[in-house]
Amino acid sequence: MNCPSIRALSPGPWGLRFACAVTVLLLCGGRGAAAQAGFNALGEQSEPAAEAGETTVDWYWWWHLNKDRYLKLRERIFEIAPVTGGTKFFTGEGAKQRKRDPSKLTPFELRVQIVPAILGTLEKEYEGANQPNDQLVVACLFALAKIGVEGELSDGDAFYELIGDYLNDDSGFVRDRAVVALGILGSVEAVPTLIELLRDSPAGQRIVDRSEVPRNLRAYTAYSLGMIGARSGDIELRRAILLELVQILDGPKFATRDIKTACLNAMSLLPLEVEPWKPPVRWTGGPRPDPPNPLESRLGQVRYLLKYLQNTRTRIDYNRSHAPIAMMRLLDGEDVRTRDEVLTYFVRITRRNTPEENIVQQSAIIAMGGLADADTDKLDRKVIDTLRRYVDKGDQQARRYALISLGQIAARRGVGEEPLYSQEGIVRYLRRYMEGRGQSRVRAWSAMALGIMMREMLETGQAVPEDALASMRKALKDCLTPLDIGGYALGIGLARDFESLPILVDKLLRFEVDTARGLVLLAMGMIGNREAEEPLLEELRDVKFRGERMAFASIGLALAGSAERVPVLTEMLDEAGSQASQGPIVAALGVSGDRRIIGPLSEIAADGDKYTDDVRTAAIVGLGNVADKDKLLWRAQLSENVNYRSGPTTFITPGGGILSQY
Repeated sequence: MNCPSIRALSPGPWGLRFACAVTVLLLCGGRGAAAQAGFNALGEQSEPAAEAGETTVDWYWWWHLNKDRYLKLRERIFEIAPVTGGTKFFTGEGAKQRKRDPSKLTPFELRVQIVPAILGTLEKEYEGANQPNDQLVVACLFALAKIGVEGELSDGDAFYELIGDYLNDDSGFVRDRAVVALGILGSVEAVPTLIELLRDSPAGQRIVDRSEVPRNLRAYTAYSLGMIGARSGDIELRRAILLELVQILDGPKFATRDIKTACLNAMSLLPLEVEPWKPPVRWTGGPRPDPPNPLESRLGQVRYLLKYLQNTRTRIDYNRSHAPIAMMRLLDGEDVRTRDEVLTYFVRITRRNTPEENIVQQSAIIAMGGLADADTDKLDRKVIDTLRRYVDKGDQQARRYALISLGQIAARRGVGEEPLYSQEGIVRYLRRYMEGRGQSRVRAWSAMALGIMMREMLETGQAVPEDALASMRKALKDCLTPLDIGGYALGIGLARDFESLPILVDKLLRFEVDTARGLVLLAMGMIGNREAEEPLLEELRDVKFRGERMAFASIGLALAGSAERVPVLTEMLDEAGSQASQGPIVAALGVSGDRRIIGPLSEIAADGDKYTDDVRTAAIVGLGNVADKDKLLWRAQLSENVNYRSGPTTFITPGGGILSQY
């Protein structure tokens, strides 16, 4: 496929050198794909805990999908990044003066350096390569989408037109991700096109130049529509999208579960205005009441989803299992009586001997953690008792989800004279499991739950329970299993416990397992103290191009407030003697780099003779990260508090699902 719009957008020469860096390689490929990477764009394994032979019941998967809101990595990077500003800078004075939002790049950085580098790479890949590299092409599309409207080079939504050109690409890998890129971009102009694709209409088939719109593409289209509606905030646009989603959800039962799962998750991103709560109409033999109308209000959406969940006769269980999470997102902080109606049903389907499927119960357990609070309310206490029963006697995954939910509830204030009535009891309960009542993996989950609770307490101005914190330190110190050490370390990092720093440093001397060692490095940075800087820098210099640990150390340094990671990694890149060693360095720079990396990454992306496609792909992803219009990774809105055991291939599969993309 040829893309003439690329050349029309390119304004000319690019590139001034500041420093270096970029992100990690993509996960899997199609036509001309690069080799698969072992870790993702935040320096974590693309298949968490794979080296230890673990499964999805382990805490690493939960952290992998929920980390963005706790790390807030981009916000921290630009908080400490060197920023010029004011006239005194140019005379050698006042270099730290800030005259603008440090996370916003200048028009020069966007228009003269970053965007031309991406467009030039994309043009060369199609016009200069015998067989385009799918991963490099997708990296360019995602980078442009992350930059968004601030990177436009002409009137109108130029990036929408460019990305839209790839919807009929010969590669399904590129087509699918072009649709996702439109969602990341947030282009309202793309909505009519995406609706035709979702409908599999004749117009949609002409767009992809096929006799039918592929199933995977339709599923990704639903997610993309949800992301666009969430970004726009236009209620009428959201209603138009919701109408399309509901028509599919209410459509034939033989519709693929990928598409219906996508529609349920997309609906959770499209809250409407809140109307006063209306009690359900009791049917007394006259005309039957209308079914819940998801287009009238947010409460209509919630009641529609509740009805969808209750329909066990014609709804597939794996689809229904996404309804509780969607309700939790839509109910966030809204009508108390509707919340109670939903929680009451969740408690009912998680009772002993209920006929409900495990996968649906697991999602209800997660949703209860997002909705209940710690006050004296009878329903909230019933929720807590239900969760404790699942920790004691539930299936493996339900036990672990219930621990996290208890940690979330313990920190959430309710109403009345005792808004944190249940907090102390939950803390004692979690401590008992962490101190030895459960299996080793369950103990690590308990430490994570306590850490999550303490992070929420810190962010809401509550005092962290010192006895529980001391218990976490002891558990970390006594732990000898590498994977479990990672769980305890993250719990400590979430709690920002400075006194645990010597224990974390000591653990680095005791094992060499990459993932666990990397998580200890990450926890050292999460504590947020500059005393972690020296051991982290030492690890970064000594890591010998082991990509995963290098990325973790670099992220840890960013979280600890150190700006030294960029010059250290840049020097290592200059000294790298092989292409194999260049990739991990560029990746580590990309996950934690600031505006200093723009020039070098632009040069790497453009030089196809000197650098491999893998390294150039990482450079492009890094450019997209540093210029991202959003503070959190785009997929965070879909991955937070999600039941990762419940998903078709387009939802969670490593390398393919929406939650596995960068």
